[in-house]
Amino acid sequence: MSFCAGFFIFIIDLIELSRRITKSNESDLLLAIELAILKLPGMILEIFPFIILFASLSTFFFFAKDRS
Repeated sequence: MSFCAGFFIFIIDLIELSRRITKSNESDLLLAIELAILKLPGMILEIFPFIILFASLSTFFFFAKDRS
């Protein structure tokens, strides 16, 4: 689940960075990819509590559904 969330954040951040870079007249996609990769560990650390929250909610939901 965290891999999917990390990949989703990477794609969103890559789109945002490429938009910013093309605005500054340096249309280099490799620079945007490099910056997105460098920002990815920090972004995963920011969203990790939400990953744990949603994973535990889904686990408890399935436990409650299985018990009844």
